[in-house]
Amino acid sequence: MYSTDTPVLSDHELQALLAEDVPFGDLTTEALGIAGRAGRLRFEARDPMVVCGTEEAARLFALCGARSELQTPSGREAEPGTPLLTATGSAGALHRAWKSAQTPVEWCSGIAGSAAAIQAAARRGHPDAIVAGTRKAAGGINARNAEDYARAGARLLVTSAPHQAPPRDVQVRFTA
Repeated sequence: MYSTDTPVLSDHELQALLAEDVPFGDLTTEALGIAGRAGRLRFEARDPMVVCGTEEAARLFALCGARSELQTPSGREAEPGTPLLTATGSAGALHRAWKSAQTPVEWCSGIAGSAAAIQAAARRGHPDAIVAGTRKAAGGINARNAEDYARAGARLLVTSAPHQAPPRDVQVRFTA
């Protein structure tokens, strides 16, 4: 499995995700008047998963002014309850990054898990089998999903099946 401790997406790309999701900050925390309160957040696996995208999630929290600690890097298998990352900071910063960080981890982990399952099934048939994904898959093959395949052990991309994978559920716990 491939793993890296640095995000694949640039800060510019991560800022674009934030600009799309929360262009004016997190309105709920502002409306409730809790934006300045200190808080903690924890992502953990709800289901068994091949983790992917946690480096980008950690960076999103940092870009919003929170501190994060990566608990489980991309490419690792995680059982339910496994901590993926923790973040601390103001409620405004945590809520601003939360969904922009959680959603890619869920979708990318779904793709990584599907690719790993396909790779394992193929290798049961032949130990040197190569799994591949087509560029015609939903969204096309790009730096984001090619990483998912590589982290799962795939060496060549040819099938579109993993793109139909459901996201893996990440449980989020906020505490004040």
